[in-house]
Amino acid sequence: MRAWTRWSAVSLLLAGVGVGVGVAVGGAAVGAAVGAVASASPGGPVESARDALRRLQFDRAAQLLHAAAADGSAQADYLLGMMILNGVGRVPSAAGAEPYLEAAAGRGHAPAAFV
Repeated sequence: MRAWTRWSAVSLLLAGVGVGVGVAVGGAAVGAAVGAVASASPGGPVESARDALRRLQFDRAAQLLHAAAADGSAQADYLLGMMILNGVGRVPSAAGAEPYLEAAAGRGHAPAAFV
């Protein structure tokens, strides 16, 4: 099994094709890719956040995603939750990610319901 790293999580967030969840099992890491992520509109705040992630500007990406989530973007809630869950730009926190993932699922983002 491939060990999940912060860069694995960033790659999955940028690809927009799934989510990475790392779970420690006896010193090894198990990864799971779940669902397809809906595409963001070109030039929108979510795409700008993905661009910030590509440039490793994690604080900027989080700012953009927070603003888009406040405007009702399920995709932004989902990506922000995944950043927090996987520790992209911060310490990983399942408890910190939960409200964002629940909000995304509540707004109809199907993959968020399975994280």
